[in-house]
Amino acid sequence: MTGASRVLASRILVVSLSGVLLAGCQTGGFGRRPATATTPVASTNLPPVTIQPTTPNQTLEQAVGPDGQPLEQPTGVPPDAETEVAALPDPAAAPDPAAGTSGGTDLTEDDLIGVWSASTGGIPCSLNLSLTSWTGGYRASARNCGDPVIAGVQAWNVAGRQVLLFGEGGAPLATLYATQGTRYSGQTATGRPISLSR
Repeated sequence: MTGASRVLASRILVVSLSGVLLAGCQTGGFGRRPATATTPVASTNLPPVTIQPTTPNQTLEQAVGPDGQPLEQPTGVPPDAETEVAALPDPAAAPDPAAGTSGGTDLTEDDLIGVWSASTGGIPCSLNLSLTSWTGGYRASARNCGDPVIAGVQAWNVAGRQVLLFGEGGAPLATLYATQGTRYSGQTATGRPISLSR
């Protein structure tokens, strides 16, 4: 087969394949298609929901729904004299985030190395925590950060469940505690709130 024959054969092949591909894109015509017949949907009223105790000695207030959650008492029905009402917890008795998470394990450096979003209530900054030894613990650096507190972070360390951030010469800048998952909250040395998250 000569070079010209190969070129001609490849052009014929390309045109043929293009035709096959374009044929697959046809709709079969431009006219309207008849609507598809559907069966009508039956509609009936449902009976009212009644709350029934699930055990013989259970009161209406103790009844639970299929999801296991207590059912609400119908309006207009006064509670029994023996009904106990749960009280909301006293906000003053709420755990102090500065006390750290309860029942958790101590932090390790491996929990914190990497890039974090840090904020003292303003625009978030990027804070990189590395394992390079530095005054006060390990090297930390903020990039393109307009927040003077976070921009001043030069070192970090862990102590139990605390994350400690240090500035120039190892001066303490902030203390944070794990609040949930990969989020840490605390205060700067001047009392401003600070958080780390990723």
